Amino acid sequence: MDQNNQEIIPTDQWAQNTKILKEKFPKIYKELFSNCSIVSSCAGTFLWSGEYACQQGGIAVVSKIPQRVYIGFEPIKGENKIEFGKIYQFHPQKYKFIEQANIDFLFHETKFINFVNEEITKILANFTSFRIHILSEIRDNSLTLFLPAFTAAMGINIFLYNKLIFFSDVTNIKKLTYEKYLQNNNYQKLFNFIHKLECFTYGDYSANTASWALLDFDFPLLEFTEKRLGSKNNKPTEVPANIYDSYDLLEKLDNYFIRLNDLMKTKNNPLKYMDFGLLYSGIYARSDATMQQIDYTIEKRNQIYSKIIPKIKEKITQDFQSKSIYKDLFEKGQVDTWEKLIEYLSFISLEIAYLFHQTGQIGETSELVYTIREYMHYFPVLNEDMVDTRRIAREIVEYCRKEWDALIATKSIGSGAGDCILFIIPRGFFEEKNVLKLTKHLRKIENNNDIYLDYASWIDGFEEEGIKLEQYLEAEVYSEFISQGSVVVKTLEKDKQSKNILSIEEFTKIKETTDLLVDKKNETIYLKGKELTSKDIVSTKTTIKILEILMKNIGKSVSNNQLPDSSYSMDRNEMQGKIIGPLIRTVRKHLNKDILIDITGGITEFRVSLHPSDIRIVFVEKEL
Repeated sequence: MDQNNQEIIPTDQWAQNTKILKEKFPKIYKELFSNCSIVSSCAGTFLWSGEYACQQGGIAVVSKIPQRVYIGFEPIKGENKIEFGKIYQFHPQKYKFIEQANIDFLFHETKFINFVNEEITKILANFTSFRIHILSEIRDNSLTLFLPAFTAAMGINIFLYNKLIFFSDVTNIKKLTYEKYLQNNNYQKLFNFIHKLECFTYGDYSANTASWALLDFDFPLLEFTEKRLGSKNNKPTEVPANIYDSYDLLEKLDNYFIRLNDLMKTKNNPLKYMDFGLLYSGIYARSDATMQQIDYTIEKRNQIYSKIIPKIKEKITQDFQSKSIYKDLFEKGQVDTWEKLIEYLSFISLEIAYLFHQTGQIGETSELVYTIREYMHYFPVLNEDMVDTRRIAREIVEYCRKEWDALIATKSIGSGAGDCILFIIPRGFFEEKNVLKLTKHLRKIENNNDIYLDYASWIDGFEEEGIKLEQYLEAEVYSEFISQGSVVVKTLEKDKQSKNILSIEEFTKIKETTDLLVDKKNETIYLKGKELTSKDIVSTKTTIKILEILMKNIGKSVSNNQLPDSSYSMDRNEMQGKIIGPLIRTVRKHLNKDILIDITGGITEFRVSLHPSDIRIVFVEKEL
C-alpha cells in the first residue's frame, strides 16, 4: 500500500477505480477532507454516441466510469473572492497523484474565476469567499471525462455553500426524473448554472452532459436539447450551437433526459453483455481549440463557395436555382455543411440508443458494435485534426481482427482530436486475451509511450452513482478519512462564520494563537492559550452555553427566554454581573481588545447580543 504517494511501477491491468485509489493513497484524500467544509464528487462520464450531434440537439447516449472528480471548498476571509488551492490529478502510467501548480492546463484560471464570480453575483449580491481544492482520479489530459464531473460538482458546491439548495436536495437530485425537474425551479437554476460552467470550459460550445452527471443511472442515459444551429451573430434558432459569451441564452434552452430502462423498459442492462474500455491516445487536445478549428473550417469552406457559386448562378435560370441542391448557396451565398453532417450523425445516435435497448433484450452486441463503428466513420469529415486518433482507432480494430478474429468497435470520445479512444467488444474477450499485448503494439507502431489503458470495465467495474456529498460539515456529514479525535470547529471572524475540521495536532496549535477559544466538550475557555478559571468567570459552563447561542445569532438580539434555564437567565443583574461583565473584563485584560456583547431591557425581561469585532472566536462543537 502506497500511503505516501510514492511512485509504483504499474501494469496495464492495474485497477484504478475509486475504491482502489482510496485504499492506496489515503493521505491525499485525507488532506482534501481536512481542509474543506464541503466536498462533493462526480464520476467521469463519456458518450457512446452524440459527440458534435448533441451540441445541435441530437441525442447523446451517456455512461459513467468509476473514477471521480472531488471538489472541496475551504472558507476564506472576505466577500466575493474565489481562489484555487491544491490540485491533484491521477497519473495512470506513474500510478500516483501529481500536484498541479495551477489550473491553466485546463482553462485560464483568472478568466474562470471571474466568470464564476460574475455568475454567482447574478444570483447573490454578496457571497462568502472560498478556496477551491481539486482531487481528480481522472488524468489531466482527459478533458472529455474530467470537465463534466468538475463542473457538476462545482455547481453543487456553489449552491450548497450559498444555501441556494440544501442537504436533502442532493438526494432528490440524484434520483431526479425529467418530470420532477420541470416542477422544481431551483433545480432548473442549478442545471442552467452548471451548463454555463460547462459551456465556458468547452470554448462556448456545449450540450448539457455535465448537468446529467449529477444523476444516478446504471443503464445508459439519453439526453438531448431543442435544435440549435448557427452562432450568436447568425441565429437560425433561438439558442445557437455556438453562443460565444452570451451564456444567459442557455436559460432559454429546452432539454430532455431519461434513463434507457425508464424509456424502453429494457429487460437487462446492455452493459453486462460487453467489455469496454478507454485507451488514452497519448495526444492532448483542448476542446476550445478544437471548436475554434471547426469555426475556421466552416469559414474556409464558405470562402471557397463564394468564389464558384456566383459564377454558376450567372449561367442558370432562377427557376433552375430554386430546384437545385445548391439552392441555399444561390440564395444566401453560404451554407453550413457541418450542420448537415451533424444532422445525419444525430439519426445514427438515435439508432444507437435503440440498439442498446435491443442488446439488453437479446444479449447480443454485434449490431450495436457495427453501428458505433459507422458513427465513427464520419468523425474525420467533421474535424480534420482527428487524423492521429483515427489512425490509432483503426489499428485497434485491425490488430484485434488479425490476432484474435474479434469484432471490435472503436471511436474517439469528445472532439476526437486527442484524449481517449473508446473500444467495445463482446463480454469476456479481454478477460482471456491480455490487453497488455494490444497497448504494447500500439506504443511501438505509434512511437508513443503515453498510450495507456485508463479504464477497463472488466478490471475497474461500473459506476451508477451521480453526485456524492462526501463531506458537509453543516449537515454533520463527515468523510471516512477524518481521523478519530479530530474536532469540528466554528470560527467567527468579524461577521463571517465558517466550519472546519482540525486534527488533534492542529487543534493544539491554534489554542496558542486564537483570541478566544471555547471548548464545549471539555467545558473550557482559552484566551491566547491561557485557560480561564473561576477567578476569571464565575461559571464557565453557562458562559459556553450562552456564547454558543449568541454565535448562532451573531448581530441579533436574543431574548433571555431563549437562553439556557438558570438563575442567570432569570435576572439581568445576575447575567450582567456574573457572566457578561466578567467575560468582557477578562478579554480586555488579556487581549487588550473588546468583545462586543450588549445587554438591554428590564430585570426579568432582557435581551443579549454579540456583535462582530476584531476578536477571532473559535468554538469547538464536537469531537469525531
